[in-house]
Amino acid sequence: LNLEEALFLGHSLGGRAAMAAALLFPSRVKALIASDIAPVQYTEDDHADPGTSLRGITDSMAALDLSLINTRKDAMERLAVRIPNPAICGFVLMNLEKSKDGGWQWKCNLEVLRRSLNKWDNFATMIDHGSSYSGPTLFVKGGRSAYIQPENAQHMDAIQTLFPGYEIETIKDAGHWIHAEKPKEFVQVAESFLNKID
Repeated sequence: LNLEEALFLGHSLGGRAAMAAALLFPSRVKALIASDIAPVQYTEDDHADPGTSLRGITDSMAALDLSLINTRKDAMERLAVRIPNPAICGFVLMNLEKSKDGGWQWKCNLEVLRRSLNKWDNFATMIDHGSSYSGPTLFVKGGRSAYIQPENAQHMDAIQTLFPGYEIETIKDAGHWIHAEKPKEFVQVAESFLNKID
């Protein structure tokens, strides 16, 4: 692409990757939007809801017997038993594709994801090394989600230290999967932020 700089937007794990890119290559990141994730280390027990947590969703994906799937609708019905929110279930199924043998397979390397949960990064190391990204940064919080906790000193200390140019917007009545649950509101918040960028 030959881009000298870009706007980075990521949700959850993608938000962690976007934050890491901003901290490692700040001159290449014009602005950052991190959707419902903070630069802190989470434990598996922090977000144990099987229908919304990354652990719960990847476990649900692994539990889906792909040999029994005939159609995408069939996959939706079977996965909805464990992931009842249709927006989240549909979003997860974007990772399902036909395999060369005519069956179904996950696009992502599901086993690697499951083994690697909570080992993605260590923002505490970046704090210890004095890393920071001073560009415009928006943290978008789901009103019903606990992934960004403005009342939690650890969350706010990490955000303020690593991303001093931050702001936080909360989308009421949204859980962790903001863009799937409240897409119009998410786009409005993101556009409003991006319209302020030179």
